[in-house]
Amino acid sequence: MRRKKKKSSIQKGNEFKDRVFLIFSKLLSNDELFIRKEGSAIYQRKGYYSKDRKNNIIIDISIETFIKDAINYSMLTIIECKNYKKLIPVDDIEEFKAEFKAKLDQIAGKNVKGIMVSRFGFAEGTLKYAEALGIALVRLSDSNEINWDINRATYNTRTKTKESIEIFNGEIHKGLINNIIYSLKFKLLLL
Repeated sequence: MRRKKKKSSIQKGNEFKDRVFLIFSKLLSNDELFIRKEGSAIYQRKGYYSKDRKNNIIIDISIETFIKDAINYSMLTIIECKNYKKLIPVDDIEEFKAEFKAKLDQIAGKNVKGIMVSRFGFAEGTLKYAEALGIALVRLSDSNEINWDINRATYNTRTKTKESIEIFNGEIHKGLINNIIYSLKFKLLLL
């Protein structure tokens, strides 16, 4: 009788990241995220070049959102996966925030949104800290149900409607367009 080979923590972590990727791919394709599926692309383990490191920084899951006809993405959403068998402590979200800021300032500047996904949830201090920083926290059950403990969006994702998503996405789009127009006007003033 053969014994079943025990999976390493790296294998388990990669399997969890694969599940999260599939779930968020589906959410994006169904327009159930705070960004529109039109103009967005999702990636797993993608490298982003860091001028400081002169090398790529590998991100668990990323979603690049583009404005129509743009060459570069306008917003980058980073999804960090934590496959712990316990509640995520506040130290981890503090570390995520520090890494998040340091890494993402190197690759994307300020147009970055952060999401942390866990199997077992988050300690109370983690919830409070993430909410104060605007980092979304998501629990993914073994049956692939998601629960947004801290929403990234400004509307309540538990009671969202297609109409509220469209309105919110329109507001994001207008904000990004206004930001680009402002940047162009500023550059023209400098000429």
